[in-house]
Formats: sequence, structure tokens, C-alpha cells
Amino acid sequence: MIFDPAITSYRSLVERARDHDCAQPVFVRDDRQFEIARAIKGIRTERNDAPVRGATDDKYYLSRSTLHLVPMTRLQRTRVNAKVSDGERWLSPRQLELLALMKKYPRSPWPEPRGLDLRADWEAAMKIAAPLRAKDQH
Repeated sequence: MIFDPAITSYRSLVERARDHDCAQPVFVRDDRQFEIARAIKGIRTERNDAPVRGATDDKYYLSRSTLHLVPMTRLQRTRVNAKVSDGERWLSPRQLELLALMKKYPRSPWPEPRGLDLRADWEAAMKIAAPLRAKDQH
């Protein structure tokens, strides 16, 4: 995505990023951006003049975690990928319970969610989870 100051001010962009918890730290390109970002409460600011590299896989971090096996909505996958170290906070209690089973039984044949039909992905995961839950309750 490209920032267009004719559409949104830099201040507004940084404030929105802060409000959505996706701006830590804010990398700035010049002194003006640095001062604006610094003035916004709660924003850590770093100067970075290096070229911006686009991600080749928008779910790269998620794919490196057990979290990638949990059926999620597209929005959840994006949020979790952006904050994979803290991604669990975007999951529902049922998803967290499933994730705990996945971590406890990593060698089980957990299906890879296809992302096309959340219900089908969830049902496939539950086929594996149900006997494991029963095992844990005994």
C-alpha cells in the first residue's frame, strides 16, 4: 500500500495506526514525519531511510507458528500475522482451546486450513480435536 498525503494527512495515518495497534514502532523518513509521530502519545518513533521491501508472503510469520493451523477469518489471519508474538489475543475462546490442543499434540494430523470456507476448515480441525479432548478428559 502506498501512502498518499493528498488523501490522508501523515498525522491522521499515524493516529489511525496507533488506534488499531499496528504502529509500533513508526518508521519515519524525514524530520517533519519524526516530529509529527513523536507528538502523538504512545508512539515509538525510529528514523529509517532504507528502501521498503514488500512482503512476498503476507502470512509469512503466521506460517512459521502453530497458529497457522487454527481456522480463522481473513481479518483474524491478517491481524495475527502482523502480531504473531501476540496474535492469540485476536482469537476466540474456542480457537484458543483448539490452539492449546494443537500445541499439546503437535504430531496429530492437523489439517491445513484452506481459507475458503471457515466452517469446513473448522469441522476438519474438530475431527482431529474431538478424540484428543476426550482423551484429556479421562
